[in-house]
Amino acid sequence: MAQANSAAEIITEENLGNTPSPCPVKKYSSLFYIKSITAFLIGNTVITLGFTTFISPNEFLAAGVYGLAGIFVHYLPQFSFALALFLFSLPPLFWGLKELDKFFVLMTAASVGLQTLLLTLFTGVFSYTNDVLLACLAGGVLSGIGSGIILRGGGASGGMDLLAMILRRKYGISVGTTSMAINITIVALGSLIFGFERGLYTMVVMFVAGKTMNLVVEGISRKRTAFVITKKGDEIGIKLNNVLQRGVTKVPATGVYSGENKDMLFCVVNVFEISRLKEIVRQTDPQAFVTVYETVDVSGAFNKHHLFVDRVDD
Repeated sequence: MAQANSAAEIITEENLGNTPSPCPVKKYSSLFYIKSITAFLIGNTVITLGFTTFISPNEFLAAGVYGLAGIFVHYLPQFSFALALFLFSLPPLFWGLKELDKFFVLMTAASVGLQTLLLTLFTGVFSYTNDVLLACLAGGVLSGIGSGIILRGGGASGGMDLLAMILRRKYGISVGTTSMAINITIVALGSLIFGFERGLYTMVVMFVAGKTMNLVVEGISRKRTAFVITKKGDEIGIKLNNVLQRGVTKVPATGVYSGENKDMLFCVVNVFEISRLKEIVRQTDPQAFVTVYETVDVSGAFNKHHLFVDRVDD
């Protein structure tokens, strides 16, 4: 077994010599594109159905660009809502091309385009106005589910998401602060225009949508920390590096009972990767001991992979 140069070393191809890579790293795989497109189609359809069926017929406003477009159309009814949504989305999209990951911005632009088309097709086809509260809850849930699916696919559902990300990158303003400021403005204007009660319902729509989106996204992307005790630390480490694209730290360890010298590998992954990590360990060293812990927070050099398929972010 190769001796570590220090108490703990990072497993990389460089410090393992010319070990061949079992899985060449690619920034985007074909599976990534397939699942991104699938998420893109499903997510945008769900968002549009939620809006045209529950939110718009009951005169609620939605978060972000949808809310601003609704206010705009109220004063200028000669514009269609779909056109207003498209126009309000253009400035953040153009700005985002200069500041953010191009693929993310292009996926968001495609979302806006598809939503514009679907709004034109779906408006007036389905509507539910029997119970205002149920419509409010259903609209928020569908909006949150659709937005969460799109985020998992590698894009955002609207231009205000891009604006929030740009302000965070350039000025350090948190995404939550930007979103809250925009939505408070929409609720206040909506209350003045459509009445205080509709403003309160709009708050419920936004709250339900936000919580639902968090469940869709964060519920399946929480991090886990894995510890692996093995005699084949180098071999397992390089496989985890290449297959999961995760950094692995190797620490020399000694069994108290057996007195055997082993390696302890430390690796942070998301929940999608746990089964693959265990399979890699099992195939390489069936006698290895693996423990996995929930990780509350991660900071520092951590690759925030895509939620469907692993990739390294810029």
